[in-house]
Amino acid sequence: PSRARVEGIARRALAAGRRPVVLRGMASEIAPVGRALWNLDTLPTLLPRGRVRVSPSPTFTFVRERHPLCRSGAYPLPSRVCEAMSGSEFVARIGLAAGGLPPLFYAAGERYYMQADLPAETIQAGRVPALWRSLLDSPAQPLRLWVSTRGATTPLHFDSADSFLAQMRGSKRVTFFPPAALRGLYPYPADHPLHRRARPSLYAAPDERAEDYPRFSEAAAVAQTIELHEGDVVIFPRNWWHNVE
Repeated sequence: PSRARVEGIARRALAAGRRPVVLRGMASEIAPVGRALWNLDTLPTLLPRGRVRVSPSPTFTFVRERHPLCRSGAYPLPSRVCEAMSGSEFVARIGLAAGGLPPLFYAAGERYYMQADLPAETIQAGRVPALWRSLLDSPAQPLRLWVSTRGATTPLHFDSADSFLAQMRGSKRVTFFPPAALRGLYPYPADHPLHRRARPSLYAAPDERAEDYPRFSEAAAVAQTIELHEGDVVIFPRNWWHNVE
């Protein structure tokens, strides 16, 4: 279809927060995609320093580390943040030579997920295509680079503002649940360290999950899974729950 038709479909789909929209092959409108730019050799130059989430496993669960229960030690932290890791150290820690570096917070084998704001000189916010900006009432955060190794997952959660993901290299699988599925997702309360997160895991044994969270089947019935390949973009409304692999 023509570009005007694509834009019309995308706008209608996101109107009133209806559903996510996938734009195939459009990530190149913000920057070149693929190995030539996005690789471990260039990463320290693209991002000299940034935020990295650290987890004892491939599951990266966001937690409010400053919550009183976390600060007191009453609630064990499922992940922690290193606010200013150098790009060079990040590359070393996720590479084959990581054995020479001591763990930061957990035992040997901890995993790392870069979640860092992009410097203006890398990709300027003004380069975000007009179509994307027009579909976002209030982008959730500054342009941010997410880098992980194969197999990393971010469990079910929602963002409080509209967002987009542009897949510059590799692939992701994203499972979306609409806001109306809230009843079946058993969210943590607002005063919990895991606020904006859901209790059920998509990877739990179905029988056990059905016993612990009987209403999850209602949410699963309206879930939508998409595959993001190199060059693809997904734009999604606020309050849509999503699990990222």
